Amino acid sequence: MFCSDDIVLLADSREELQMMLDELAEFSRQWRFSVNVEKSAVMVIRPPSERAPDEEVSFRYGDEAMKVVDEFKYLGVVLDEKFNWRRDIKKRVTKSKAAMARLQRTVFKRKWLGVDAKAVVWKVMVASVLAYGQEVMTLNTKQQASLESAQLSAARWILHSGKRAANEGVRGELGWMELQRAGDAAKLRFWAKLQGLGEHRWPRKVHDLEWERHTVSRTWRRAAELLIAKYGLEEPAEQVRSGELSRKKWKAKVDEAVRSVAVEAWKEGARRKRPLEMYARVKDSLSFEPYLEGRYDRVKRLKLRLRLGVSGLAGDRGRLSEGSRECMLCDRDAIETAEHMISECSAYEELRDFWWHRVEARFPAQVDALREAAFAEVVLGKVRGREWGEEAKRALDTVSESFLWFCWAKRSARLAEGTAQVAPEFSVESDARVSPRPHHSHHPTPDWPSSQASVEPPGFPPMAES
Repeated sequence: MFCSDDIVLLADSREELQMMLDELAEFSRQWRFSVNVEKSAVMVIRPPSERAPDEEVSFRYGDEAMKVVDEFKYLGVVLDEKFNWRRDIKKRVTKSKAAMARLQRTVFKRKWLGVDAKAVVWKVMVASVLAYGQEVMTLNTKQQASLESAQLSAARWILHSGKRAANEGVRGELGWMELQRAGDAAKLRFWAKLQGLGEHRWPRKVHDLEWERHTVSRTWRRAAELLIAKYGLEEPAEQVRSGELSRKKWKAKVDEAVRSVAVEAWKEGARRKRPLEMYARVKDSLSFEPYLEGRYDRVKRLKLRLRLGVSGLAGDRGRLSEGSRECMLCDRDAIETAEHMISECSAYEELRDFWWHRVEARFPAQVDALREAAFAEVVLGKVRGREWGEEAKRALDTVSESFLWFCWAKRSARLAEGTAQVAPEFSVESDARVSPRPHHSHHPTPDWPSSQASVEPPGFPPMAES
C-alpha cells in the first residue's frame, strides 16, 4: 500500500515478506529512489501461542539489516504486534492531558472568554487527538473509558462545575455526546465507503477476508455488523450493499440514528441521578445552553451548579456528608434544595415579588404562561412557546440570574450571622457594596430590593414606562 511517500508491505509468511523486500530494493534501484532503512521496521503480527520464546526473526533490505519491532506508528496510529490499541490509547490520553494542561494555563482561566469559545478550542486542540482514527478502532471497555474520562475532565474544567457534577449534567450543558457515539458513527460511515470500493482494493480485501472462527468476534467487520444492528440500520445497510442508497443519504441516516439513541440514553441517565432531579425537568434536549455564551461570570456558574445539584445547598451536601439537610432560613422543616430556595422559602419572598414585578413590566404578553409554569423551572432556564424569541429568552435569563445572585447573597448574609458554614464557591459579603455582577458591573450597587426598590439592580433590564 502506498500513501504519499510511505510504503507498507503485507505478507502471510516470512519468506513472502523477504521476497517483497528484495523486489522493492530492485524497483528502487531501477527508478532511482532510496528507502530510509533507519526509519523502516518489520512487525510480526500473530497470536502469542504461535511464538517460540527463543525465535529470532531477521529481514534484510538489500545489504542492510532491518530492525524488528513490537510496535510501529503509521499515519499517526500506534500499532502493536498483538494488534491491540492499548498503547495507542495510552499515548493519546497522555498527549491530551499535556494539551489540557497548556489550555488550563492559557485559555480556560480567561474569565472574559465564553464557554462556547473554550469548547471550540478544546475540540480543535484536544478532541481531534482523541478521535483520530476512530473509524478503524475496536476498543474494549477500559480503553473507551479512558477516552471518555479525558472528555469529561475537559468539560468540568470548561464549566467550573466541580468533580461532583454528574456526567449527564456536564455533557448536557455543552451538548456533547460520548466519544463512543461519535466513533460508532465514524465506523458506520467508513463501512459504507468500503462497500463502494473495488474488490481489488486492500481495505476491501481485509474487510471481506474470511477469518478463523476463534477471531471472528474481534474483527472490525464483526464490530460494524453489531453497530448496524444496535442502531436499527439493517434495511438501509442492505440498500447500501445493493447500491440503492448513496453514501450521503446513509450518512444522514447514521447521524440521525446515533444521535437519537445517544439522547435517549442521556435522558435516562439524567432521570436516574438524584442530584439531577431538577435538571431532568429543566433540560429536555442534548444541546448547548445559550446562557453559557459570552462572559462566564460567577452568576452563571451559580446558575449552572443550581441546575446540576452541586451548589452547596444543605440538600445537596446532605447526600454526601452527615448533617441536617433542612433549610435554616425558614421554619417549614423543608429540605434546602434549589427548588425550595427559588420557589418556596419565605426568606426570599420579597425577591420573588421583585422578580415578578420586573417580568410583568418587561414581558406583559407572556406573564400568564409563566404563572402556569413551575417557578423554579422558569428561573433555571426552562421556557417554552413560540412567543419567546431568542432576545426575549436572553432578557429573561438576565432577570433570573440576577434574582439567583440576590438570593444567594441574602442566604450567605443570613448564614454568616449564625453558625452554619457558607459554601465557599459563591460566598458573598453581607454588606451592600457587593455587586450581583462582580468585577465587571458598571452600575451602582444597590441594597436589597426590599429596602431600595427604586434602585435598578445590576443585570436587570430597564423597567418599561407605564
